Amino acid sequence: VARELEREYNCSIVFQEGQEFDNLISGEHDNQSLESVLQSLEYISGIKYKKNNRHILLYK
Repeated sequence: VARELEREYNCSIVFQEGQEFDNLISGEHDNQSLESVLQSLEYISGIKYKKNNRHILLYK
């Protein structure tokens, strides 16, 4: 999911060090903003995010 979002929204996504991310996630967001997609991701998976311009940190 992270690599697909990086391609689609021209951003950089990293995962917080020392945390394991093994969530199975699927779905579609047609014509949605990056912020909307990240909020949905947070809601369905519990994975939180911090956004600084085009750089996004995912953490638990």
